[in-house]
Amino acid sequence: MYQGKFVIFITVIFIVVFITESWLHEGISSGLLDPESQYYVIRNDRASVQNGTRGRGGGVCALISRTLTIAEVSLSNKYKSLELLCFDLLYGRTKLRYSIVYRLPNYDRIAEQYIELPVDLLNILQK
Repeated sequence: MYQGKFVIFITVIFIVVFITESWLHEGISSGLLDPESQYYVIRNDRASVQNGTRGRGGGVCALISRTLTIAEVSLSNKYKSLELLCFDLLYGRTKLRYSIVYRLPNYDRIAEQYIELPVDLLNILQK
């Protein structure tokens, strides 16, 4: 018997999930994140870095319920080095734009230059 012990199962259905530090890479399929195909999976994995090896961590990902209407926003190659993704959520005549960006926690000249690109992109995206 299970005296004094209870097992509780809770089902939570998320509409939108934003993930930074996803640690995803080309060896992990989007189907593993959503085996029941309930979500659109948009991701931007950390790109290959020095010496052809992938850096640890990083990357961004969004899971959006398929009950919603979305449009992924294509970004210029100028922003390819950013761990960033962008999509529009369409609701009737309303369009809400979402962006997810991850920046390494270090602070140096490279980090300063890295932050200039997202600021530039945000100025473009708001138009």
